[in-house]
Amino acid sequence: MKKKSNPRVIAFDLGGTKLASAVVDSQGAILAQHREFVEFTKGVEGFRKFLLDRALDWKRQFPDVRALGIASCGPLDPSRGVLLQPTNFPKWGDITLLGPLTRKLKLPVAFQNDAAAAALAEGWVGGARTMRNWIVLTLGTGVGTGIIMDRKAFMGGSGFGPEAGHMILTDKPYACGCGNMGCAEAVLSGTGLRNRIKELKLPIGGSHALVEAARGGDGKAREIFAEYAAVLARLIHNLSVPYKPDAIFLSGGLGEAHDLFLESAKAQAEKLLAGRPGFMPKLKMSKLGNDLGILGGAYMGKEALNG
Repeated sequence: MKKKSNPRVIAFDLGGTKLASAVVDSQGAILAQHREFVEFTKGVEGFRKFLLDRALDWKRQFPDVRALGIASCGPLDPSRGVLLQPTNFPKWGDITLLGPLTRKLKLPVAFQNDAAAAALAEGWVGGARTMRNWIVLTLGTGVGTGIIMDRKAFMGGSGFGPEAGHMILTDKPYACGCGNMGCAEAVLSGTGLRNRIKELKLPIGGSHALVEAARGGDGKAREIFAEYAAVLARLIHNLSVPYKPDAIFLSGGLGEAHDLFLESAKAQAEKLLAGRPGFMPKLKMSKLGNDLGILGGAYMGKEALNG
């Protein structure tokens, strides 16, 4: 009997400060992985070399890998394989990755916004395998948005992907990294939570400590998460009305604190959508956890193989 093909790919999940990389097979099984800080101290060429060296190292360990897939923080242009001055990077301007990596690695390379890639991975090996339309919200340092329509990533007219984290959802003067006030990201991100800690002068050291304080019954910490739930409900409403997804999946580091906001956000979203029967999506936690970004990169590697 002919052995069934199970090609392996290198997967990169490139963030603003860290790179997670892995070798993944065609069924989504992670065979080996590595996490490290991104090299920013040696300029653009040093950054490109850092990525190439990591890919070559995987290629040496797994000589049968057939492609590289990159899920990257943005903004970026996936068709040209160019990072468009990512928010948390040094001020290097645009950075071309696709061409140099393809030539030097001698493998096909595919490149995508990390939120879109994560949403595609949710449909590949996650909870959206039987769905047609879904959204993944990544709640971490920022708020990522991956929208899937008819099982294809919706990238908008620019091709750069949606940025629902920058919908303005509160009239409170919460500063967002984009320059506006009151964005969803200014409330729902780890950065937003750290800002609330500073504004309220709470004796708490960061968002993880805030989560533990809220779980321990601290009144101020619980108020912050009550506001978090209210803004998340508005975001769910604002995404459900135009896109009518079957489900919205939550992922990212703050998703692990869902016991503090998920039920309240769901109840509030149901009220906001009560006048539109059938528009309330299923609200789920992604079961792919911290591997979702890597699996997004692996999905892009699978796409590179498919041409």
